[in-house]
Amino acid sequence: MTQDRRALVVDSDPGSRDLVCETLAADGFTVRAADSGEAALASLQRDPVDLVFTASSLPDTAGLTLLESIRGLPDPPEVIFITAYETIDAAVKAVKRGALCYITKPLTPDRLLHLTRKAVEEIRLRRENEALRRELDRRYTYKDLIGKSPRMQEVFQLLENLTGTESNVLITGKSGTGKELAARAIHAQSPRKDRRFVALNCGGLTETLLESELFGHVKGAFTGAISSKPGVFQEADGGTLFLDEIANMPPSMQVKLLRMIQEGEIKPFGSNQTCKVNVRFIAATNRELLQAVEDGIF
Repeated sequence: MTQDRRALVVDSDPGSRDLVCETLAADGFTVRAADSGEAALASLQRDPVDLVFTASSLPDTAGLTLLESIRGLPDPPEVIFITAYETIDAAVKAVKRGALCYITKPLTPDRLLHLTRKAVEEIRLRRENEALRRELDRRYTYKDLIGKSPRMQEVFQLLENLTGTESNVLITGKSGTGKELAARAIHAQSPRKDRRFVALNCGGLTETLLESELFGHVKGAFTGAISSKPGVFQEADGGTLFLDEIANMPPSMQVKLLRMIQEGEIKPFGSNQTCKVNVRFIAATNRELLQAVEDGIF
């Protein structure tokens, strides 16, 4: 994974900057350093990297401003914020705006390596997911849905009618009948086709884990939450979110999902602040939801 082992460290504090650089270099990274936002952007424009560590405050710019500039680059790297406790609010905002995570001072090599190795793995998974998404977007069109019967032709026509719309969609049918394939076809033919399609199966997850997966969480929200993490709504922002097995969602999560659909905003688990998201919502189930409503479970 040599392509995931290039890092840029941006910090005006020589002690902190040297510690991060030396720790990463000892772990096999190719590391460059910058002491200002201007120097960091010039370095990235000359030679891209995969991971940027930046202080939340720099002599010539705020860390959040640098983050926005980095995200505007072609194929932008992932960003990890280095923050002191007095500036932790800025780091939380950075995660909401697209930073991978943040780490608080004082830094230690062990904590830094643990976080960095998790980041490298997440980068690898994201790249695999992006490659898969591009392949699926290329392959999954209505032409890929096979069926010549009159009933299937009706299904194709329904899907075609959704082209160009922003309507939320519920797909019902037995397991194995291609509900996710249909959802991907809807996305691939929609105005959002150039944005992400993110899928989550709601079955088999505890309520806490499901809330974290849906809405994200902040550091310390629960045992093991060593860093903040965006949820699938944030990952799908601007694109399409597919929730499979929606009937398995606990009632408390249904209320929060309804709030998102109605108001277009979410609250990460453990946070007191909301953030706006813009997703097209496609859900699927193999159960009769009307019966579930009558039974008081949906």
